[in-house]
Amino acid sequence: MNNWKIFTLCIITLSLASCSASKTSVNSQSKASVTSSSAGGGSVTSYPKSNSTQQYINKYKQIAVEEMRRTGIPASITLAQGIFESASGNSDLAIKANNHFGVKCTSDWNGETYHKDDDKPNECFRKYPHAEGSFHDHSQFLQRPRYASLFKLDPADYKGWANGLKAAGYATNPQYGPKLIELIERYELNKFDKAGQKDMVVASTNRGSLYFEQKPVNEEGYVKKTASVPSIVEEVVPEGFYRVKAGDTLYGIAKKFNVKVENIVTWNSLESYSIEVGQKLKVSK
Repeated sequence: MNNWKIFTLCIITLSLASCSASKTSVNSQSKASVTSSSAGGGSVTSYPKSNSTQQYINKYKQIAVEEMRRTGIPASITLAQGIFESASGNSDLAIKANNHFGVKCTSDWNGETYHKDDDKPNECFRKYPHAEGSFHDHSQFLQRPRYASLFKLDPADYKGWANGLKAAGYATNPQYGPKLIELIERYELNKFDKAGQKDMVVASTNRGSLYFEQKPVNEEGYVKKTASVPSIVEEVVPEGFYRVKAGDTLYGIAKKFNVKVENIVTWNSLESYSIEVGQKLKVSK
């Protein structure tokens, strides 16, 4: 009996040691995975899909598609940048300034501002009345000459766009391009590029400066067919108002009348930054 008790005790001791070793191994693997996923340099880490990111995609995918139809910027690139720059809409900048792309103030920016520490202390960032304004401004921002070469790429070439943004100096992170590509492929964001290419209204390009034919769209983002525009355009427009023409953007109109985009949105009770040909806008207080 004594020998049997000693044998049983040994078995229990060995089992407990084995469990402890297994637990330590699992914890080590888990910790290594977390450490790897939070690393910013070196190779691109493969992350599990995030519910927060999927919700972000569902919320803003239509805006990204509409911007692609309007400007030619791949919807997959817009969404990937938004996810990466705003931490899927959870960053301080996105929450407090509706800035989803980390766009900083420039000399030509006359909108609201938000200051926070970044590369330097208390840097100036653009602030928007709502998130959609950030998406529209992102498209406008990428129409600067430094990004002109990107518009010569196939709209479906998200890899070329991702690497081209880094090469053009959009971000300082050496892994910026690969990180965007990894996000696009993990969440299959390139499927939205196919929707964006349908009914694209980019009329022509000239040294990277795009001319946009602004066509009326319905709630699903598809171009409306209308025969009433010619008669509306001929109508006399009262002083302080402006009739939207083909090629107009809200930002272009604001600049023309030296007012803020946010003012036009407020004066006309606009629910979005989308405008239609023939639409009458109040452009002065």
